[in-house]
Amino acid sequence: WELDAHNLRAEVHKSTGNYGGATTSYEAAARLAEQQAGSASDPATKARFASLQRTASAAAGWVLVEKALESKSQGDLDKASGFFDSLAAKFGSEGEIVSASENAQGVIKLARDDAAGALEHFQRVEVLHFSSPTEVARSLYYQAQCWEKLGNAEQKAARLRDLKEYFKKSEW
Repeated sequence: WELDAHNLRAEVHKSTGNYGGATTSYEAAARLAEQQAGSASDPATKARFASLQRTASAAAGWVLVEKALESKSQGDLDKASGFFDSLAAKFGSEGEIVSASENAQGVIKLARDDAAGALEHFQRVEVLHFSSPTEVARSLYYQAQCWEKLGNAEQKAARLRDLKEYFKKSEW
């Protein structure tokens, strides 16, 4: 319940535009999950808390991406990119982190008007990280945006159709 409270607090901060508060809350959730993973005695509980730590850490990064998209600041985009690079260094090749990092780098490239480069990141998530459904759904959404910028309405429609068909309950 304490993890849920940190995550809820982060969502409230995010909804009011308090990016610093949201990041702090997600980081607190990640620290708590790390502590719980460290003190867990059985492997299943340890793995569950480790996954929650990675998810909360990635969520903190997504707050930085949202802030960068709103500010349109190159410095904010660089900060978000660097944050995801540091997550990959910290957690290695864990699915939640690698897929979120790929998507984040794609969003950042898209924000910098590199739709073709962004598309490569999003397609990698779809093909290589299908075990991360939230990130695959996000990648399909952003692939549609890339195809729109690249002037291919047929591919845009196909990506949106896949998103609606395979990820009906997704926020994307």
